[in-house]
Amino acid sequence: MKALSFPSPNKKLLSSLGNEIKALRKKDKLTIEAFADKCGLHPKYIQTIEHGKRNVSISVFLKLAESLGVTPPNLLKKS
Repeated sequence: MKALSFPSPNKKLLSSLGNEIKALRKKDKLTIEAFADKCGLHPKYIQTIEHGKRNVSISVFLKLAESLGVTPPNLLKKS
């Protein structure tokens, strides 16, 4: 049985999403450490997301949106 292959995520999309997450985090005056704690994630993981170097799962995406106080569609809106 042949394994499914999926296209890699668009780097521009990941970068844009990371920038939006960072902007919202800073708007809330949260450090990466405080935001990571709020999300239940490691600060280095948040940092790689904000730099557009990490593709996140749906469950992590939902955690990020909830922790930023925005709906998932609004988090993607600018991305």
